[in-house]
This record gives sequence, structure tokens and C-alpha cells, in this order.
Amino acid sequence: MRTLDDNVPPASGTHKTVRPVPAANPEWALHVLEPYRVAVVERVRAILAEVAQDHPQLMQMEKALPVLRERALPSEFCPGIHLALLTCMAAGGEEAIAISLAAATLILEISADMIDSVWDEEVDELWPGEDPRLIEMVGMMLMAGVTPQALAAVPTTDRRKVSLQTTAAARLLRVAAGEMLDVQTFARSDVTMEEITLATLGKTGERRAVYAVLGAIAAGAPARQAAAYDEMGRFYGYARQIASDVIDLDPQRHSRDLASGSKTWPIAWMLCRLEGRERERLAEALAHAGQDPEAAAHVRRLVQQLGAHVAGAQEIEAAIGRAKAALGRVRMREPAATLLAQMLAVELRRTEWIKQRRFDGR
Repeated sequence: MRTLDDNVPPASGTHKTVRPVPAANPEWALHVLEPYRVAVVERVRAILAEVAQDHPQLMQMEKALPVLRERALPSEFCPGIHLALLTCMAAGGEEAIAISLAAATLILEISADMIDSVWDEEVDELWPGEDPRLIEMVGMMLMAGVTPQALAAVPTTDRRKVSLQTTAAARLLRVAAGEMLDVQTFARSDVTMEEITLATLGKTGERRAVYAVLGAIAAGAPARQAAAYDEMGRFYGYARQIASDVIDLDPQRHSRDLASGSKTWPIAWMLCRLEGRERERLAEALAHAGQDPEAAAHVRRLVQQLGAHVAGAQEIEAAIGRAKAALGRVRMREPAATLLAQMLAVELRRTEWIKQRRFDGR
């Protein structure tokens, strides 16, 4: 397998430097990372096959494969793979450790997506006709049973393995707290930006943070460095979630959030800026947007009129700024450092599209 260092010419001494690349060149980064993506996916498939072989009644683990195919695309950065992989390598971890750890975090990512699909009533999109209870059970088994085993198999020291498992368990409680806060806002129109920010930082920010901090732990990074990677992952995840929330409201898409009644960042932002009858009208539209096209259109018109998409883009930019500042506090190995920077740059590029897009359908 080609290594990251194959893309980096030797420099003087024992250090290596990365070839100069444009500020935002995801195609180059994904090309460099492709052998690693393939290796991680193959390892996940092997782990799932081994689980089914040891316990034939768990053949249902194959239900995870549609999520694996959807999440681990060669054309996109996959947080479940690339955060752990790149932070581990940036902190000095060996490739074998980084690949093994990335397989564990990808399994965790798949498990969370499977459970989310049940909660959001989206099972038919990937598993037409399947019993949602089965999909949820497979997701729970992956999270509670397979992920810990995959973490235990990471080829690092016993002490680091224990830290990987205890850290993952503790952080999943933070993710669960964010998910619970998110669910509690669904039926409410009196949500605050503080609540939505906490929910978003929890349910998505913490999940991305745990991938990043596990990479630092597996590499044996000091606590100060691990904290910086932790912060980077949290604000990167927060930014991606807001981008997803805004893009979900695009008139050319079927809005999952409007269908489910989720109070996402842009929706909460609009509710907090309206008063009296205008706020009541938006709340009424949100209550019916999943079934009434005109109600959904009213919500989208307000996105354009109030500038919720621009506000979301600005929040993304601020979050990516904090993620970049966190990385600036640590010395990182190349080319993993440049590849992490490319991953952040993709989110900034996304804000350009968001700002220019019309959400009122005109």
C-alpha cells in the first residue's frame, strides 16, 4: 500500500516536508488518502464478518453494509475515518495503529447512523421493508459490542488501549446528552440558541471530538496536544452539522428536518428573531411542513428573507476558525497536518455555496 510519505519528498535531516498544495484542494487530499480509506473499509468488513462467523445468529450485521457504502465514499471526507486516521498520524502514530483505530471509529459512526435512521424514521431509505427494530438492534450491537472489541484490537500499548475504551465510553455519554437535548426541542417553538448550540455541540461536535482525541491517545500524544485535537474535532463537527442543517432546507431537496420536526440551528435562529404573530406563523408552518408543501415553502422563504443561510455560513466560518486555532497550538507531522487543513478548508468552501444559494426557490 502506498503510504502518506510516498507523497512527500525527503528534506534535509530526518524531517520531511509536504509538497506545496493550494489552500483548498480536496481532490489532492482525497487522492492521497484513498489507499487508507480502502484499508479501513476492508478492515471493517473483516471485523463484521468475524463477528458473524463467531455468532451465526448475528448474520444481521450485514445490515451495516449499506451505511458503510454511503459513508465511506472515495469522493468525500468521512469524519468516521479521517479524523482518527489523521490525528493519529499527525501526533506521530504509526500507520498500522491509525488504520486499526479508524476502523473502530468508522464502526462507531455506522452504529450511530443506524440508530439515528430509526429515530428520524428514515429506515426505508437504506433498508426498504425492514423492521426498524432490527436496524436499531444492529446499531446498538455495533456500538456496545463491536466498537469496544475493535478498540481493544488497536496495536498500541495496553495502557493506551484502556484509555481508548474508557475515553470512548465517557464521550458517548456526552453524545447521548446532546441527542436527548435535541429530541426535547422537537415539539417546542420556544427554543433558544443556547439550547440548540449545546445540542449541536453535543450530538455531533462530541462525536467528532471523540474520533480526534482517540487518534491522539492512540499515538501517545501528551494531554495538552490531545486537548487541542479534541477541540478541533468538536468545532469541526459543529460546523459540519450546521452546514448540513442549512443545506437540508434547500428547495431542490427533500428536507428531512422539516419532515421530522427537528429544530435545527437555522430554524432556531429564525424563531429567535421573530416575535408575536410572525413567530406564531413560523411555528405553525414548522408543525405542518412535513405534510404541507406550502408550509415548507413558507419556512424556506423566511430563510431567504431573514438571511438564516448567511447567518449559518458565518457560524460555520467562526467554528472552523476555532478548529484551525486549536490545531495551531500543536506541532504536527506532515503531510497529515496539511491533510487536516484540507479537511477544514472544505467546510469553508461550502459556506460560499450556502451564501450564494437562494432558498426561496427563485
